[in-house]
Amino acid sequence: GSFAGYMYVAEHGGHKIRLLTPTSIYTRGGWASDPSSPGAADYINQNGINSRFNAPSGIDIDASGNLYVADYNNHVIRKVSAFTSVGNVQAISTLAGEAQTNSPMGGYVDATGSNARFLFPTDVAVAADGNIYVADAGNHCIRKITPNGVVTTLAGNGFEAPGFRDGNDTNARFYNPIAIEVLDNNTLLVADAFNHRIRAININTGAVTTYAGSGTRGALDGSISTSQFRTPSGLAVDAFGSVYVAEGFDGQANTIRKISNGQVKTIAGEYQTFGTTDEFETLARFYRPFHMSFDETGKILYVVDQENHSIRKIDFKPIIDFSASSTTPVLNQVITLNSQVKGEASNYTWTITPSTFAYESGFNANSANPQISFTATGTYEVKLEVSNDFGSDVETKTAYITVGSSGTSPVASFDVDKLSGVPNLTLFSFTDKSTNNPTSWEWTFSPNNVNFSANSSATSQNPQCTFTATGIYEVKLKASSANGNSTSPSKFININPVSVKEVNFEELFNLY
Repeated sequence: GSFAGYMYVAEHGGHKIRLLTPTSIYTRGGWASDPSSPGAADYINQNGINSRFNAPSGIDIDASGNLYVADYNNHVIRKVSAFTSVGNVQAISTLAGEAQTNSPMGGYVDATGSNARFLFPTDVAVAADGNIYVADAGNHCIRKITPNGVVTTLAGNGFEAPGFRDGNDTNARFYNPIAIEVLDNNTLLVADAFNHRIRAININTGAVTTYAGSGTRGALDGSISTSQFRTPSGLAVDAFGSVYVAEGFDGQANTIRKISNGQVKTIAGEYQTFGTTDEFETLARFYRPFHMSFDETGKILYVVDQENHSIRKIDFKPIIDFSASSTTPVLNQVITLNSQVKGEASNYTWTITPSTFAYESGFNANSANPQISFTATGTYEVKLEVSNDFGSDVETKTAYITVGSSGTSPVASFDVDKLSGVPNLTLFSFTDKSTNNPTSWEWTFSPNNVNFSANSSATSQNPQCTFTATGIYEVKLKASSANGNSTSPSKFININPVSVKEVNFEELFNLY
């Protein structure tokens, strides 16, 4: 969770709460030394590093900067007072539940403060009204805690066996709900791990519905009703209301998914592939990604990559480059500018300097891959800026395109892979070797007994064909552009007959 430019991390295996600044990492609560040391995992309410946690899991922050922690093995919800400075310790107390030392197996009791009971709570989420919601994974239900510590059950029933059922409040069923996230003022989302679904709870009524996932374990992207998840373990909501799901609870999926506009899409990682690779989108690798949180802008996503013992950052701004179909065109020659974007881009802006050029065929400065031609010779700078809701990127290439003078007609030339063959069987491949940037081609075969192959034709740049009759064929190529045309020298191809003759040999013979 983040607040006032700082990020908090619950270090599950280290039994501590860490604070991350842009330059440093500080232990703010729990054992500050080797987590394997005796006494590292315990339950002590004191200030700062004199306190003790036992496998703290999910965390969230209220509007005042107070931190709430699901203290997993202690079966309690802890409160860490707001951060003021590195030099000042933070007070740590128990908001609700009774610690492991007095109740080793936890329990299920709706009550106030220390009279309440939880069983392996895994995540907390603070709503705008100050209420704290708890993913009580061991009890397979969602609990609610008021700021005064009054605990009630919002959805599910800790006395019942785990299962799956949409419905109202305690009639609904969950199976290891492991992560929760506030979507809006009315909706709480739940990563229902072993039901392989994302559930939604109406905070006001307790009504539970399925937000996404068919319930079939898998990796299928698509509509929210047919999509598949595998043990979802983390949730986050961006500044625009899209939902992100980490899949890492069983260590198999290792992916990050996005739910937006009724569709589910894999945006990072590869299903059933683990690793540490920092890359773009599905080329990246994770190993058991777990809880997640956006920064305060709602545009940068941070992921706890549990088995890699790291915090990963996902920036959704596009990254761009571009190329041109030709960087040495002549006057009035049409070329294409090709954008090469990593990520999603919704807006494109091309700037070409000087302005002695024109967009062709309905393209404009906001086209992704426009076609242009130049009306003056010289050297041109090309700049492309792209953006999406998360940010923008710009690339400028100075002296990128050099335009030559007009009147340079193509010089037609070609090669052919063979000069003889048999009718209908021998396939001939022709390769254009013309210079000075032709834009159209016209092949002439005399006689015209030709069958073209591979979707080519007499106007293809590099056609393939067979000949249907015997004879000697003359082949020419006419290459054209806006600057003129020329015709190549002829090449001649000999198509021989296929013949079979029966010969009876005597015992002794001469054959010539």
